[in-house]
Amino acid sequence: MPNILKNITLVSGYHPSAYQAIVTVDVDPDANRVIILNRMDLKQFANKEIHTPVVKLRVPVEFIIDNNLIVGILDDNGVYDCKIVDGIRAEILTPIVPVIRS
Repeated sequence: MPNILKNITLVSGYHPSAYQAIVTVDVDPDANRVIILNRMDLKQFANKEIHTPVVKLRVPVEFIIDNNLIVGILDDNGVYDCKIVDGIRAEILTPIVPVIRS
């Protein structure tokens, strides 16, 4: 995979590997599972059970640039229709530096 981050200017002082990408999903109360796939090759990044109304999942950092993610919610018993959205772009998380006060 090419190094996509070489063309991006990030906050100075942090190595590009310190950054992370997340997808935040507001889930339906009837959903039991969230899935995240790469739209280009259908590689699966997440298939997780849901325990909270908002789920945050990490994905590869190159998905902060393009919108090639598919995100879906579904129930495990097949009663409700699944909901799938494509064209999702991840959010970037900048590194957190702790501030220690004396």
